Amino acid sequence: MADYEKISGLIKRIAGTQNNALVLFEAKVKSVDAAAQTCTLTRYDTDFENVRLTAGFTGDSDLLVIPAEGSMVIAADMSAPLMRDIVVLAVSKSAGIVFQGGQNGGLVKVEKLTEKLNAIEKDLNNLKSALQAPQTDPQGGVLATVFTTWAGQTLTQTEQTDLENATFKH
Repeated sequence: MADYEKISGLIKRIAGTQNNALVLFEAKVKSVDAAAQTCTLTRYDTDFENVRLTAGFTGDSDLLVIPAEGSMVIAADMSAPLMRDIVVLAVSKSAGIVFQGGQNGGLVKVEKLTEKLNAIEKDLNNLKSALQAPQTDPQGGVLATVFTTWAGQTLTQTEQTDLENATFKH
C-alpha cells in the first residue's frame, strides 16, 4: 500500500469517518505457501503476507485455487481499510486446484485413458479372433503358434502419471 493510502486510512480512523466497505484491489503474487493456504502479494512496492487463499479462516475449504507465482489476482481487504485481513478472490493463472481435500488424486485425462483402454480391447479382440480360427493340428501346433505370437506382444504398463492431471486434485 502506498504511503498516502496508509495516511488516508489513519486519518479516517482517527476522525471516525472510515468507511468499512469492502475494498477490492489487484496485486501480483510474489510467493505461495500451498500447505498453509496463503500467499504473499505485492502492490505498489508493498508486500502483503499471509493472504488467505480460501474464504474460511480455518483453511478447511472444499475448493482451493492455488495462484501461480507472478500471476495477478483480485483480492479483498476484509478489514477495510486496514489491510490486515486479505483474501484472494480471483486469479489470472492457477498453479493448481484442490477440490474437497484432494485425497483421490488428480483428475483423469480422458483421452489418455481411452487410448489405453482401446489398446487393451484391441489386444483382447486379437486373441479372441485367434482362438476362433480352426485348429487342425491335434498336437496343438497351430494353437501354440497363435498363442506364442500373441503372448510375445506385451502391453505397456500404465503409470498413474500417464492418466492423471495432477494440477486438479479431488
